[in-house]
Amino acid sequence: MKLEIRIVKLGKLFLAATVLGGITIRGQSASEQGDAVRNLLWKLAGRDGDDDARVAVELALEGTDLSAEMERPLLTDGAAS
Repeated sequence: MKLEIRIVKLGKLFLAATVLGGITIRGQSASEQGDAVRNLLWKLAGRDGDDDARVAVELALEGTDLSAEMERPLLTDGAAS
């Protein structure tokens, strides 16, 4: 699995974000770039209980992209809508 982290400057703060399994995950903003990356990794490690981050890591490990899955035809009961 490859992890690409983007760092965005927000005024005097930095925000680190990544996309895993088709889900964008961002860490808490910080005054230093290194702290912003550590905040993102903390979230990806599941330390703050963020369900999106946990699901994103699991999807990435399985090689599944949620955005691609969302484009598949919907399952229906066959009734006309």
